[in-house]
Amino acid sequence: MNTTLHGLLLGIVVSTAWSAPQSMSGTWKITVESASAGTTKASWVLEQSDEEIAGVYEGLFGTAPIAGTLKGDHVNLVVETEVQGVPVQVVYAATLMGNTVKGSITVTGYGEGTFTGTRE
Repeated sequence: MNTTLHGLLLGIVVSTAWSAPQSMSGTWKITVESASAGTTKASWVLEQSDEEIAGVYEGLFGTAPIAGTLKGDHVNLVVETEVQGVPVQVVYAATLMGNTVKGSITVTGYGEGTFTGTRE
């Protein structure tokens, strides 16, 4: 194999192996679009340890804990809260792309929608 090509391939392998993993840690501003509630805003303040994410959600359903995982670029987060004494679960499934996140949301009793978010 020619030396230049060998060096290029080695460089690609090394940079891929040592690339920093993505993280959800930080403060996020979220915009949700749904048929049931129209456009709503929320914020997440998150900390990540390995693949585990935990933090605080603040939005349409008040303030509540939020928890989930980041595996590769796949984010799954869940908020367990109550609305007028009725349990509500908010499930976010998304793809992380650096400082942006985009995906779907499912809310018990309220339906589904989409969301986008940016890290501050």
